[in-house]
Amino acid sequence: MKPQLGVPPTDLGSAVAILVNVVATIMDDEVGPSGLTALEFSILKVCLATDGCTARDITEIMPVDASRVSRCVEKLVNMGLLRRRRLRTDRRLVRLEVSEKGRATTLELSEKVDSRENALLEEVTSEELEGFIATSQKIVEAFAVEEATRPPRSPRPSY
Repeated sequence: MKPQLGVPPTDLGSAVAILVNVVATIMDDEVGPSGLTALEFSILKVCLATDGCTARDITEIMPVDASRVSRCVEKLVNMGLLRRRRLRTDRRLVRLEVSEKGRATTLELSEKVDSRENALLEEVTSEELEGFIATSQKIVEAFAVEEATRPPRSPRPSY
């Protein structure tokens, strides 16, 4: 969905779709050449930020199903960016840790993504960004309240 210049979206869904497209394009441009997808890069960032985690932790942090996380983790392990470690206290649990190569790759790619995002935010004031984030949080909180009253639904498909 390509927005026409000068014609801002008039509804939440369109505005979010356009913004998601911008972020996805940046991720494809900056992360894609390294052989990673945006999701794989996000998994690396989560593992780096948490100093290691389980696949289940990732599914609780990100809206991604377990089988997709498993496929991504397998690829990241094969690329030498992540490593698996069984916990001594419970051998059934596998902790995912970013390797040195993974750390260097994640930091380098984060710098590139951040630079592109910061360039887009040059004309956005700190108040505007804070307002956008606050508005987003209110929408998410209202949705959580609404969801708490609904019967459970089947899992969303992964895209």
